[in-house]
Amino acid sequence: MVEKELDIEAVRRAAAGYFREPFTFGDVPRHWSTHVYAVYAGGKIYYLRILPEDASFAVEVHAHNLLRDSGVTVPRVLHWEHKNSEVGLSLMIEAEIPGASVEQEPPGEHLEQILREAGRQIARAHQIPVDGFGFLDRRYYTELKGEADTFAAFYLAPLEEDIRLLKHYPFTADEIHRMNRLLQNGYERLGDVPPRLAHGDFDLPHIFHHCGRLSGLIDWGEMRGAPLLYDLATFRLEDKTPDGAGYRAVVDGYGEIYPLKADDLYNIELLALWQGVHRLRMIDRPMNHEYLFPLVKSHLGRITG
Repeated sequence: MVEKELDIEAVRRAAAGYFREPFTFGDVPRHWSTHVYAVYAGGKIYYLRILPEDASFAVEVHAHNLLRDSGVTVPRVLHWEHKNSEVGLSLMIEAEIPGASVEQEPPGEHLEQILREAGRQIARAHQIPVDGFGFLDRRYYTELKGEADTFAAFYLAPLEEDIRLLKHYPFTADEIHRMNRLLQNGYERLGDVPPRLAHGDFDLPHIFHHCGRLSGLIDWGEMRGAPLLYDLATFRLEDKTPDGAGYRAVVDGYGEIYPLKADDLYNIELLALWQGVHRLRMIDRPMNHEYLFPLVKSHLGRITG
């Protein structure tokens, strides 16, 4: 998560370079990968994003354009700069996706159809190939290249340390042994899958709806090259809908574009476990002990074998 805030006056001056009319800033939830500011101008809401490090939004803008061309409803990029003179960092301004998130304002009877469409849209995103796995390498402006060249470097290389760090959580020795065995099996099952463009944080807060319909998928700052089922695994781990109804709807929609077999569904379970275990390596993060640990423990109980 981005911890250090920028000089708000410098951010205000940067925004003034684009918004010629009076504007105000609003609050948004803290983000992991970028500084994000809501900007209210002319009766509309915009989102100003600034990278926390000396890099460029260029590849992310390129990915947004590819997603829109593929029929995925993502925020429209209105303006971006490699390096803004006021803040000294890369800057991007996005249009608002109308409505509210499925988590913030549950859509009631429309939930299933909205999540089915979200599944279809994620499947369309997965039609976009990436050269390599992991976060998009920001050194490349017009190529989608992952930071890891191979699936082994992405999945297997951190696994030994991830498993070792599980001792900081109240798992039993048998549970840790079983997770290691399952995740080693996951590598064997998924090793030949080519990388595709993944949202990277696909869950209820990032699925927006308006007037009973999906209005878009937001917050693509965690994009990466990943196995085809990666986003479904994220949703599976994080799904808060009763009895997993949301996950089933997403999978049904996804399957309309990429038909899923029983092996695929099992691989989703293993990928979800891998994601949870990998995220738990941040042992100094209170949220991991209070929120993520119970999720991983519960998910482990769902996996057979």
